[in-house]
Order: sequence, then C-alpha cells, then structure tokens
Amino acid sequence: MDHGPPGIGAQCVRELPMKRGITVLILVLVLFLGIPCSYAGSQEGTTVLGKDHTLYVQFQDFAASRILTLNRNFLHRPDNVSITVGNPHFTGRYFSIDPSTTTIEVKLTGSRLTPYIGVLTYIESIYECRGPSRISASKGPFYPVSHRKVTEIFRYNHNRWQ
Repeated sequence: MDHGPPGIGAQCVRELPMKRGITVLILVLVLFLGIPCSYAGSQEGTTVLGKDHTLYVQFQDFAASRILTLNRNFLHRPDNVSITVGNPHFTGRYFSIDPSTTTIEVKLTGSRLTPYIGVLTYIESIYECRGPSRISASKGPFYPVSHRKVTEIFRYNHNRWQ
C-alpha cells in the first residue's frame, strides 16, 4: 500500500490540530466579546456615536484615566529611568504615552450582550538619553527614539466600561 512520499502524511496530520486550534480560538474570541459573526468580519453598518453622546463622554473619561494608569504603571518612567551600561557611554531609557496622541471611538455593535465597544488608540514612546556617566544619562535631555501605535478595545457591560 503506497501512502505517497515519506513524511507528507505525517505533516498533514500535524497541521490539522494547529488549524483547528486557530479556528477554535477565533470562535471563542467572537463568542466571548458577544459580537455577532456578521459584525466580526466587517466594519460596514456599524454606528459610530457622536462626541455629544453620553457613552462617548463616559468613554473619554475612562480613556483619560486609562492613559494616566498606564503611564503610572510603566516600570521605567521619567521618575524611574532604566540605565544600561554601554561602551563608552551609558543610556537612560523610559516609556511614556503622551495623552495628546490618544483618539477614541464608541461604536454600537448590534449585540445584546455587548451593545457598545470603545476603541482607544494611542502612541507609546521610548525616550533615551546617552551620557558619559549614570548620572548624566539619568538627567537628560531625553529624546524619543521609538514609537508604537497601540489600539485597545473595551466593551460597555453592566453600565460601565471594561
């Protein structure tokens, strides 16, 4: 009985659980968020709430609080600079989110379980200073060396943003 070239059957058998696992993960995420499948694959037909809507204002406050919490919880921030030893200089580094880089959107999902979602987008930056000593590297001036756009999605559930 010929099963084809050696290894091909085994490879197909190994790939099947991986594909099944990814499919199950996507299904669980869609069900967990309470977003209907027709919504999950398409942004068409979603309603974006205006800036005067009560939930938009609540999400705006939630987002501002979230940015403050993130900035406070970074391990390395302006008041706790990380110093790395290089040759011939030292590098001071910290992370920060400028609140002016945040944008928000509140959308109606069409789901009874999660009727609204809030999308928070911001830029996380890494700042560095190089100097001949630890003290000079920790004092600054610091310059942005890297930026990363971050998008977080929150749901409105039980009369609060989560």
